[in-house]
Amino acid sequence: NALATAWFYGVVAWVLLRDRRHCNERVVAIMVIPHVLCVLVGLCCWLFMETHNPTKASCFGSCLGDTPRWTKKRYCREHKASIEGLDHFCTWLNVSVGRQN
Repeated sequence: NALATAWFYGVVAWVLLRDRRHCNERVVAIMVIPHVLCVLVGLCCWLFMETHNPTKASCFGSCLGDTPRWTKKRYCREHKASIEGLDHFCTWLNVSVGRQN
């Protein structure tokens, strides 16, 4: 994802700096602004997952229903704690994914 983002912005910068006469700023803005917003949202979500303790309550846990799927506590051996609604341990992010995140 980081490589694709760097490639995208590199191409956009190349197009913008190559020849200003043929560049339509409105088209570039329409192309770049949604991508920047998606990258920022993804970065914020990743940062929350990395810094939040999955055993502590968060505002996202209240968005899920009170079904046994999300209220049952399971033990996570990586965190050595019982986590409510534990889905899995993500080895890529090195976090437990549960109800609270």
